[in-house]
Amino acid sequence: ALKIYKPHIPIVWNSSAYEDAETIKKLKDYVDIYLPDLKYFDDNLAIKYSKAPSYFTTAVAAISQMRKNQPEDIIENGVMKKGLIIRHMLLPSHTQDSLMILDKIKENFGKKTYLSLMSQYFPCYKATFPIDRKLTPLEYKIVVSHAQKLEFKNGFIQDRESSSCEFVPNFSDHLNLENL
Repeated sequence: ALKIYKPHIPIVWNSSAYEDAETIKKLKDYVDIYLPDLKYFDDNLAIKYSKAPSYFTTAVAAISQMRKNQPEDIIENGVMKKGLIIRHMLLPSHTQDSLMILDKIKENFGKKTYLSLMSQYFPCYKATFPIDRKLTPLEYKIVVSHAQKLEFKNGFIQDRESSSCEFVPNFSDHLNLENL
């Protein structure tokens, strides 16, 4: 569809980054902004929580291609027009993994990379130990302080108050589309 018509607004690729770098390469002429997650450094966590073996290696290769596709972050009047923002959701009990993620982002992409540190995790459905709770203030502070220590220059840090079930739809109160 984007070969036929390219809208006059930025096209955003919102992704888990668990995808083939060759796929990302094919998006070069179509995507303006890449918004990938970088979820896990530890492969055991990736397998346990997302059934995604080799997650970190795969994601870094995909994000590297995203950066090649959009080598520059362009922001005009407070609106991103082109670029890359790497998101990372902090998980309870996995502070060390978050610290490794930040180290690797700086190592692979530099301290000018736009980051979005998300603290919105809250346990739901079948969440069990050790992710059966929200982040503690100390876990949050450790990760945010580490990002500051690494001198990241650009990005967003989500307030801990964003961790709430109020943003989750009530799936038991759904519409029956057959009766519309």
